[in-house]
Amino acid sequence: MRLSTMECVMASSRLVFRPIGTARGQIGIKLEPEFWHWLSQICERERIHLRELISQISEACPDGNLASTIRVFVLDYFCDAATESGHTQAGHGEMPSSILALRSLKAA
Repeated sequence: MRLSTMECVMASSRLVFRPIGTARGQIGIKLEPEFWHWLSQICERERIHLRELISQISEACPDGNLASTIRVFVLDYFCDAATESGHTQAGHGEMPSSILALRSLKAA
Protein backbone atom coordinates (compact mmCIF):
# COMPACT_ATOMS: atom_id res chain seq x y z
CA MET A 1 0.00 0.00 0.00
CA ARG A 2 1.39 3.37 -0.97
CA LEU A 3 0.91 6.42 1.24
CA SER A 4 -0.36 9.64 -0.26
CA THR A 5 1.80 12.76 -0.07
CA MET A 6 -0.48 14.19 2.62
CA GLU A 7 -0.21 11.02 4.73
CA CYS A 8 3.59 11.19 4.46
CA VAL A 9 3.61 14.84 5.53
CA MET A 10 1.29 14.09 8.45
CA ALA A 11 3.41 11.12 9.54
CA SER A 12 6.64 13.11 9.43
CA SER A 13 5.08 16.07 11.25
CA ARG A 14 4.35 13.78 14.23
CA LEU A 15 8.07 13.43 14.84
CA VAL A 16 9.33 15.40 17.80
CA PHE A 17 12.83 16.87 17.55
CA ARG A 18 14.95 17.03 20.69
CA PRO A 19 18.55 18.15 21.03
CA ILE A 20 20.49 15.78 23.29
CA GLY A 21 23.97 16.31 24.71
CA THR A 22 25.95 13.07 24.49
CA ALA A 23 29.56 11.98 25.03
CA ARG A 24 30.10 12.76 21.32
CA GLY A 25 28.59 16.23 21.59
CA GLN A 26 25.21 17.77 20.88
CA ILE A 27 22.99 15.76 18.54
CA GLY A 28 19.41 16.14 17.40
CA ILE A 29 16.99 13.24 17.26
CA LYS A 30 13.50 13.01 15.78
CA LEU A 31 11.22 10.36 17.23
CA GLU A 32 7.50 9.81 17.58
CA PRO A 33 6.06 11.11 20.87
CA GLU A 34 5.38 7.54 21.98
CA PHE A 35 9.09 6.67 21.78
CA TRP A 36 10.06 9.75 23.81
CA HIS A 37 7.51 8.64 26.41
CA TRP A 38 8.86 5.09 26.58
CA LEU A 39 12.46 6.34 26.70
CA SER A 40 11.54 8.44 29.74
CA GLN A 41 9.92 5.36 31.32
CA ILE A 42 13.11 3.35 30.73
CA CYS A 43 15.22 6.14 32.24
CA GLU A 44 12.99 6.25 35.30
CA ARG A 45 13.12 2.47 35.76
CA GLU A 46 16.86 2.26 35.22
CA ARG A 47 17.59 5.44 37.20
CA ILE A 48 19.58 6.94 34.35
CA HIS A 49 19.43 10.33 32.65
CA LEU A 50 18.16 10.46 29.06
CA ARG A 51 21.47 11.84 27.73
CA GLU A 52 23.31 8.89 29.36
CA LEU A 53 20.95 6.37 27.82
CA ILE A 54 21.18 7.96 24.36
CA SER A 55 24.99 8.05 24.67
CA GLN A 56 25.09 4.35 25.48
CA ILE A 57 22.80 3.50 22.57
CA SER A 58 24.83 5.75 20.26
CA GLU A 59 28.13 4.13 21.31
CA ALA A 60 26.69 0.66 20.72
CA CYS A 61 25.83 1.50 17.12
CA PRO A 62 28.14 4.33 16.00
CA ASP A 63 27.60 4.03 12.24
CA GLY A 64 23.89 3.33 12.11
CA ASN A 65 20.79 5.49 12.02
CA LEU A 66 20.46 6.55 15.65
CA ALA A 67 16.69 7.11 15.58
CA SER A 68 16.14 3.60 14.20
CA THR A 69 18.58 2.14 16.70
CA ILE A 70 16.71 3.86 19.55
CA ARG A 71 13.38 2.46 18.32
CA VAL A 72 14.82 -1.07 18.20
CA PHE A 73 16.34 -0.61 21.67
CA VAL A 74 12.98 0.45 23.13
CA LEU A 75 11.21 -2.53 21.54
CA ASP A 76 13.91 -4.94 22.73
CA TYR A 77 13.79 -3.49 26.25
CA PHE A 78 10.07 -4.08 26.63
CA CYS A 79 10.12 -7.42 24.79
CA ASP A 80 12.76 -8.64 27.24
CA ALA A 81 10.50 -7.58 30.10
CA ALA A 82 7.63 -9.50 28.51
CA THR A 83 9.41 -12.86 28.77
CA GLU A 84 8.57 -15.19 31.63
CA SER A 85 11.82 -14.39 33.46
CA GLY A 86 11.42 -10.66 32.78
CA HIS A 87 7.86 -10.87 34.03
CA THR A 88 9.06 -12.47 37.27
CA GLN A 89 11.99 -10.04 37.70
CA ALA A 90 9.58 -7.13 37.32
CA GLY A 91 7.65 -8.49 40.31
CA HIS A 92 4.46 -9.15 38.40
CA GLY A 93 4.05 -12.54 40.03
CA GLU A 94 3.06 -15.83 38.51
CA MET A 95 1.35 -16.09 35.17
CA PRO A 96 -2.39 -16.69 35.63
CA SER A 97 -3.19 -20.41 35.53
CA SER A 98 -5.55 -19.85 32.59
CA ILE A 99 -2.65 -18.62 30.45
CA LEU A 100 -0.42 -21.46 31.55
CA ALA A 101 -3.20 -23.91 30.66
CA LEU A 102 -3.49 -22.38 27.19
CA ARG A 103 0.25 -22.79 26.70
CA SER A 104 0.13 -26.48 27.60
CA LEU A 105 -2.75 -27.04 25.16
CA LYS A 106 -0.85 -25.30 22.40
CA ALA A 107 2.28 -27.39 23.07
CA ALA A 108 0.33 -30.66 22.91
